[in-house]
Amino acid sequence: MMKNLTKSRRWLPISLLILDWLLFSVTNPRNVPSWLIIVAFLMVSATLYYATKAILYAVGWYGLQVAQPRRLAAIVTGLLAILIAFQSVGQLSQRDILVGLPLMVLAYLYFSYGRSPETPKQS
Repeated sequence: MMKNLTKSRRWLPISLLILDWLLFSVTNPRNVPSWLIIVAFLMVSATLYYATKAILYAVGWYGLQVAQPRRLAAIVTGLLAILIAFQSVGQLSQRDILVGLPLMVLAYLYFSYGRSPETPKQS
């Protein structure tokens, strides 16, 4: 079942996008302290999470339902964040992508296999 986006749910991704834009347009990564780079990375990761989740819900509007969109969004965001981190330190290669994609699929299958939200707890 699709949830409608309420105004309160729209403000967090929009505010993250605005904060990302402000932070990355005003700062130079060579001149900022390291803690600000970490904060920027966490903000980009949160923005990626909300963007991935929005894409998965939008795909649901076209008929392709994802069983657990939040879980899949978290796993995709984790892979994208790792790839961004590798790229930022100059260590990203095609092998990282080729290894990361099957691991992402395996992680999604593993975490989805355990217990689905529709399955009641057994005492």
